[in-house]
Amino acid sequence: MQIILRENGKKRLRLRLPNALLLNGPSALLLSKRLKKEGVSLSYKQLRILFRKTRKYASTHPEWKLIEVQKKNEQGTEITIFVS
Repeated sequence: MQIILRENGKKRLRLRLPNALLLNGPSALLLSKRLKKEGVSLSYKQLRILFRKTRKYASTHPEWKLIEVQKKNEQGTEITIFVS
């Protein structure tokens, strides 16, 4: 997974994190417990399936953008998250 922060067209920050580190069983377990506290009903099994499908899709579509946020003001800021 890549997190890229651009400001005024220049890359200010680039983080590369392995998908296996972020989208795995322990992460799904922690997230499901936290979501349960917040009143969201996503089970551990549902999150595991979501994470597995996300990793599989990202492996066949390397430039797939999971999230893209653009804020237009005096300082053009763009945040892009790729799952690759």
